[in-house]
Amino acid sequence: MTAQIINISSLDKSKPPLSDRVKVIGIGNAGLKIVEKLSMIKEASGLEIAGVDTDSASIMKSTITAKYLVGAEWTNGIGTGGDVLKGESAIAHKSNIAVKNFISNGSLLILVGGFGGGTATGGMPIIARFARERNIPVLMLVTLPFSFEGHSKRDAAEAQINNLLRTKSTVITIPNDLLYCVLPDTTPFDKAFSMANEEVAKAVLGIAELLRCDSTISVDLCDLLNVLAKGKTDCGIGIGTASSVETKDRVNDALKNLLSSPLLGGKQRLKISDALIISLTGGSDLTIGEMRFALDTLKSFAGEHTEIVVGANIDELYEKKIQLTVIPITYDKSNAISTVPIEEKELFNIKTTTHTAIIRNVNKLLKHKEEQPELPFTTRSRGIFTPTSQTLYNGEDIDIPTFQRKEIHIDKGR
Repeated sequence: MTAQIINISSLDKSKPPLSDRVKVIGIGNAGLKIVEKLSMIKEASGLEIAGVDTDSASIMKSTITAKYLVGAEWTNGIGTGGDVLKGESAIAHKSNIAVKNFISNGSLLILVGGFGGGTATGGMPIIARFARERNIPVLMLVTLPFSFEGHSKRDAAEAQINNLLRTKSTVITIPNDLLYCVLPDTTPFDKAFSMANEEVAKAVLGIAELLRCDSTISVDLCDLLNVLAKGKTDCGIGIGTASSVETKDRVNDALKNLLSSPLLGGKQRLKISDALIISLTGGSDLTIGEMRFALDTLKSFAGEHTEIVVGANIDELYEKKIQLTVIPITYDKSNAISTVPIEEKELFNIKTTTHTAIIRNVNKLLKHKEEQPELPFTTRSRGIFTPTSQTLYNGEDIDIPTFQRKEIHIDKGR
């Protein structure tokens, strides 16, 4: 067996390490609020954060520095009204040049937003495409609507997720309904949304820390993408932080806080998950004993066949503090994404993969005889030219269709 020798001088040195320029973009109203929460976290100071929306009022209220109003010519600056196609058109508009410039030199792009509306649902795939055109890896983290928000929003979110999975995109979906597991019924409406946004912001930070190249226990981006790209997923988020200033046993306290996270779905969620993404970050005072106890405890909560991706990182911003991040992933085995184009499904009504079924449906189409309807060519009219002066040529009003002027009989093909 011979070893492969790689000439280091031939490697692409222009491409920055993954940890150099991690960029986060919040899309739409929910996305803006999530990145606002992220920008307030001291440990997120190494991330480059921006917001994109089609609503000028939302942009004006946002406290983040890099914020971009796009597609104002499509939306008049008042948003998309939940129209996914309008969101797609607005983000694809030429006013997106500032967004393209923001992501152009990134090493990893994390997109966050709430699916179900128009801007994020329609626009996130467009921004992801901008990044892929520049060979920048993309990870999308989206929240799904509360059940009380109605079926139309949920259907729009599910449809776009299915579309993204067909293009092999990496999507982490977080149902907002997980908040019901831990929040009492008396929780104020706005507080529930605020807590959800804060947890998603912490999850973004946890994912970024997981992929840091200088990690003590590093995770290759391919490992993470492979876990997430196996099909449609249902995910949760667990965040647990603790400081040695406030407690003598910060690891146990961090674990307790993680298990009570609003978007985790409880300890049982870890047991039934098909995969777990675990991230541990601490300062230089993090001991190997603390690291082992935290990671072993989380692994013990997992099922026997659960696939686990683990990363640990030392960061000076976490001095005297530790943060545990867990993303439990469950694959949707009952709703596999078909690779057959939608048009073919509708045309042939394919329900099985047997050749006879396809041939039978094709024969039905061939036997079906289309009938051309009779057009009502009876009224002699100048149409929109009625209120105008006649356009005469050789004594004939040429604004009247030729077949009517010359009284031509139309053959109906019967």
